[in-house]
This record gives sequence, C-alpha cells and structure tokens, in this order.
Amino acid sequence: METSTASFTNQYPSTALPMFQSWCDAKQIQESTFMKSSNVVNAMINLTLSLVTITGNVLILLSLRRSSRLHATSKALYCSLAISDLGVGLVVQPAFFIRLVAGPSIPETCEILGVIINVAGVISVGISLQILSAISVDRVLAIRLKMRYKEVASVFRVRLVLITCWFFSTFHAFSIFFSPAFFSLFQILGIILCIGVSTVSYIIIFHTLRKLQSQVQNYSLEEEASQNSFNIKRYKKSVSTSLWVYASLLACYMPFMLSLIARIAWGMSPTFLAIQWCTVSMIYMNSALNPILYCWKIPEVRDLMKGIIKECCCCRK
Repeated sequence: METSTASFTNQYPSTALPMFQSWCDAKQIQESTFMKSSNVVNAMINLTLSLVTITGNVLILLSLRRSSRLHATSKALYCSLAISDLGVGLVVQPAFFIRLVAGPSIPETCEILGVIINVAGVISVGISLQILSAISVDRVLAIRLKMRYKEVASVFRVRLVLITCWFFSTFHAFSIFFSPAFFSLFQILGIILCIGVSTVSYIIIFHTLRKLQSQVQNYSLEEEASQNSFNIKRYKKSVSTSLWVYASLLACYMPFMLSLIARIAWGMSPTFLAIQWCTVSMIYMNSALNPILYCWKIPEVRDLMKGIIKECCCCRK
C-alpha cells in the first residue's frame, strides 16, 4: 500500500493543482472497494443534480425572457449566470457521471472526458463565480449612486463586463494545455478574489444600509420618507436574493478550497482523491441551487415559472 501511494504521489505531485486533474489515476487506487463505492454514490448524485440543473435553468431563462419588472442590467446578469449554470448541467455533469461510472479502464475515453470536464467545467464554473461577484458589485453601485445608478450601470457596460468574464474564463480553461502551473495559480487566486470581492461588497452594503435607515428614521413626516428617490425596501429584497446566492456559493465552494489547502499541506493520497471529487460535486450542486433560490426569493420569477409549468402541463393534456 505504501508503494502504490508513493507512486501515486510521484505521478501527481502536490504542486500541480488543476481543478479536475487526476482523471486517469492508477488502477490499484481507482479499482479499490472504497473508490468504487464512492464513485457510484457520487455518480448518482451528479446524474440527479444534472437533471435538476437543466430543468431549473431552462425555466429561469424562459422566465427572465418574459419578465418586464426586473431592471435590464439585473436581467442580463441573471441570464448569463443561468446560461453558465445550464452548461454545467448539459456538459460537465454528464461527462463527470460517465467518468465516475467508467473508471480508468479505458485510458483514451478517460483522457477525453478529462479534457471535457477541465475545459467546460472551468469555463462554466468560472463564469458563475465572476458573475456572482459582479452582482454584488452591482448592488454596491445601486446603493452608492442611487439616481445615477442607471446612467453608470448601463446595459452596454454590463454586457461588456459579461463578455470580459467569458473571455477570462475561456482563457483560464485552455491555459491548462500550455501551462498547468499558471492554470493552478489562476484557479486559486481567482476563487479567492471573487469570494473576497463579494464579501467586501456585502460588508459595504450593510454598512451603507444602516446609515440610510438611520437617516430615514430622522424624517419628521412619513410621506417624506416614502417620496425618497431611493426605495430601500425594494433594494433590501434584491440584496436578500443576491446574499442567499452568495451564501450558497460559499457553502458549495469552501469544501473544495479546504481540500486544496489540505492537499498542499499533506500531498495527494487515495483518500484525498475521493474527498476532492466529492467537493467538485458540491461546486456543481451550486448550479442546481441558483434557480431554486431565484424562484424562492424573486416573486415575479416564481409566478412566471409557475405559468410556464402550467402551460407545459396543458400542452401534454
């Protein structure tokens, strides 16, 4: 056992840390009873999540297309997030499912699946991370700029930001082919930066909200507060939605980050491989949770989704 673990560690050193590496690991590790059981459970979870992700994000995209109340910039951000999440359900999770079920028995298939998961996974997951950070910054601009928000955060500028996000994620995904070390560094720094930007943004939001509430309470007449150009109540609802999405992001990404830290500290082992694959599944789960959160926290989206489901049921009858 010591020999196999040592050879495994030598083959995949702890300094190389791509998000979805080690797809074609040594047979003695992959074909162990523990790994087989872990892979079967993980595969079934990913198959189920894939169906939920596809259904949920298709409904979200249709609902956002019909929505007339959401601001154009918010709609653009949520649509792009839903498209990236849909990519996880359509491409990444099915490929991950096949890889887990097939095992390392067919090296050629294993390598092809590894490439698909690496490229499509990093693009989709990277886009989701960047857009969630962009949403938090968008909420900061809304509360800071107030009446000037629509002028500064124009649809054109938001689309430009989204194009930039797609470019960086695509560049990051393909960088694994010419520089695995750069890929690993970009991956770790990217996750830390996106989570850091979101965290700082929400701290600014809550601090500013407290100041605004104290100002509103000082108004002598209730009508004056209601005529205030900045609708605090509506803003709180939008922040609540994005905050729940951010909380699910942390819950899904932190285990993977901790597994990376543990791997840097103690190196790779068969146990760490199984744990890391489970944490990758948790990242994919975030793409299934986002539509559920939109449906729960945005009443208009929820009503539109109900209408679409009813239409589908009527068509079948």
